[in-house]
Amino acid sequence: MSFSNFRILLIDDDPLALCAAQLLLQKQGYQVDTAESCSQALQLLESPQLEYALVVLDYHLKEENGSSAAKTLLSMKPELYILVYSGDDSRETLKNTWQSGAVGFVEKGASTEEFLKEVANWCLKFKETRQTIHLSRCLSENSQIISEIKLVGRSHSMVNVVEKVKKYAPKKDTVLILGETGTGKEKISRALHLASDSTFFAVNCASFNGSHELMESELFGHQRGAFTGATQDKKGVFEEAQGGTVFLDEVHTLDIKAQQKLLRVLQEKKIRPLGSSKEKAVSFRLIAATKPQIEEDVARGSFLPDLFERINVLRIHIPPLRERVEDIEPLVAYFAKKYEQETGEKKLFLQQTLKYLERYAWPRNVRELENTVRRLCTDCNGEVIKPEHLEAKFFAPAESRELNPSIHSGSLKSQYDDLLKKRVHESLSRSRSKRQTAKELGIPESSLRRMLKNWEVRSSPF
Repeated sequence: MSFSNFRILLIDDDPLALCAAQLLLQKQGYQVDTAESCSQALQLLESPQLEYALVVLDYHLKEENGSSAAKTLLSMKPELYILVYSGDDSRETLKNTWQSGAVGFVEKGASTEEFLKEVANWCLKFKETRQTIHLSRCLSENSQIISEIKLVGRSHSMVNVVEKVKKYAPKKDTVLILGETGTGKEKISRALHLASDSTFFAVNCASFNGSHELMESELFGHQRGAFTGATQDKKGVFEEAQGGTVFLDEVHTLDIKAQQKLLRVLQEKKIRPLGSSKEKAVSFRLIAATKPQIEEDVARGSFLPDLFERINVLRIHIPPLRERVEDIEPLVAYFAKKYEQETGEKKLFLQQTLKYLERYAWPRNVRELENTVRRLCTDCNGEVIKPEHLEAKFFAPAESRELNPSIHSGSLKSQYDDLLKKRVHESLSRSRSKRQTAKELGIPESSLRRMLKNWEVRSSPF
């Protein structure tokens, strides 16, 4: 395991002992700062650029003892993890160490292996409960944000998507984008169009409610008097987009008659506006988006095979967010930074909070993640977003990730709640305290108490 992301502050008034401890920890990969007094340490802690995973403090300092020094440091930064080490392991020393707020004690006579193990344990604890996602670092790495086409991600699958976008963008061929709701199909379509300075029209076919008349009016246009309310001529999207790009989202929602009319346009490159007897030639690039199971619709006969072949020329598949978990951290960082730029409020996510976000199945994908981040940023009164700020659904068992994402959101939420309630009640029946239950479930005790309150579960089991 790499320890290079952890910074440690060593405080010891013995220069030789300080140097030896520094070299030992640096050899393990830690970033190490040193101070020979509590006052020097306070100066380092004042720097907003330095975030310490752990403070290793000698108990016997010339200025003050370790207990007093720990209290002074914690009065400035209560969230610090302080590990005291000393050659004096008397009862009084140990008692003062615990009363000072330090998290641990290591005897100087202990083995190097034992010392390093204790340091590593507290650094990992810091990562889980204290360390926040570094927004600037997440957003500056080339593998995490592809600013050329405004896509965020670092997974292998997203790199493949980006490569295809770059390859297909200069071409004029029809592109079919496959992806679940909320995966960013329109964003990909705009990225494909980015290289062009021509017009771009986005149309959601689901808005036609299966009506071919609505589809014809929107895409083909109409003449005045073609139907009730048609008081003037109107150009359709296909005519307006002459020489440009048309993006048809949710194309699988078109009824058969609408599919037949669209197929004819793609074959003949001509349209006939509603109420007109004349055809007009059109020229545009088509980008279509649909659900990943479109070929099942073709096999069932609900989608025309000929139309599918017309739109399935170049293909891009966007995997759902649950299949590219490594993209969640840079996306969270991106949305938090976006919120900061809009509001001026800086919000930081703990690594432990991120873990719960990464365990969730995200049935509505990136759109749901963006809404979640924005809601957390808005609702959290402090700067740091902790696990207790999350909704109950994020504490559901990890196996919930396998739930069918196409289930209606209401029933999906109820399944999450049912699974979570079952898991909590099973643990309650085995445990002797809320703290033990929370530890077994791997969630903060405050989150457990809030869930129990929401479910109106009484504390009688305890």
